[in-house]
Amino acid sequence: MAGCLDPALGGRPHAGAGGVPPDLHQLEGATFTRSVEGLLTHLFNHQTHHRGQVTTLLSQAGVDVGVTDLLALLPDEA
Repeated sequence: MAGCLDPALGGRPHAGAGGVPPDLHQLEGATFTRSVEGLLTHLFNHQTHHRGQVTTLLSQAGVDVGVTDLLALLPDEA
């Protein structure tokens, strides 16, 4: 998968040579294709899932993880 931005796609990344989405392979051998946007969305959503798991485990172990709400961490823009 190429990591360049395509002006024809509004500056979004394109999949690879000729803009063809990458083929993905499951452990069972099945092959499927997903859009780069779908893959990136999954990547960010899945890492959020793991951050939540770590936060839960730390909290259960008695660690004060502090504020985890992004909106509470961002400064006011007003």
